[in-house]
Amino acid sequence: MNALSAQSGEIRPFTRVITTPPAFPWDQERAAQLEARHTSPMAGMTGGSLTIVVKRLKPWRPREMGRFAAVYLKGNVPPQGLSITVDVQGQPIKVEIASKTAHAAQLRQRAWLVGSAIIVGLALTLQIGLVVKRRAEIQDRLAQLQPQIERMAKLNAGMTKTRQNAQALSDLDLQGRDVQGAINALRTVTVSRDPASRIEAFHWDRGDWAIEVRGEAAPLKEGTITLERAPRPVRRGVVLWVYSQPRETVPASEEGAR
Repeated sequence: MNALSAQSGEIRPFTRVITTPPAFPWDQERAAQLEARHTSPMAGMTGGSLTIVVKRLKPWRPREMGRFAAVYLKGNVPPQGLSITVDVQGQPIKVEIASKTAHAAQLRQRAWLVGSAIIVGLALTLQIGLVVKRRAEIQDRLAQLQPQIERMAKLNAGMTKTRQNAQALSDLDLQGRDVQGAINALRTVTVSRDPASRIEAFHWDRGDWAIEVRGEAAPLKEGTITLERAPRPVRRGVVLWVYSQPRETVPASEEGAR
């Protein structure tokens, strides 16, 4: 600890070096402030007030101990403030104490900053609360709309299926026709088909239908349906067998009367 000589009535500064364990810079500064106040070597001295100023001696570095200078000023600080330089182990340390007016201004500024931070915090809290409330309302609304969405999805799937069926009928050239007739014809071919035949295609048109068969043999079992063989093959090795729906014949006398 160093002491500078001073005349009677002057500020008498004393200095002391304090070390703190490795920590964050604000933790080191707080530990140095506590050490300087609770272990002050001038606590028992009388006469005048005591002002303690703590200054960092070297920059903060991770995993390194902190070194601080505790400057004890014994005496009354002038109203206009104080600015002195003391020597701590060969290192000059400038100590400045603001005037009462400047100190009051600093307190007001600090209070304003604290108040502003509180207002900002309250505004953020309110905003977060509104966002959470709005999100809950949206989730409730979605929960209410979920049955409607599912019904619309089912309706859309049904419409899609209807369009697909209509397209399938159009591809088969059955749209607007007697679909049951085509189904009956397919059933007839399926039931009467000769197991040895190789049917490659089925054609249907207003009750008349035909099947493409690979090979020369008739595709249906004998005695079931009478088919007529086309004179020319559809393509190499494929024969067309045709079934013509019986047409109503008109008597010659009625034809002449018409």
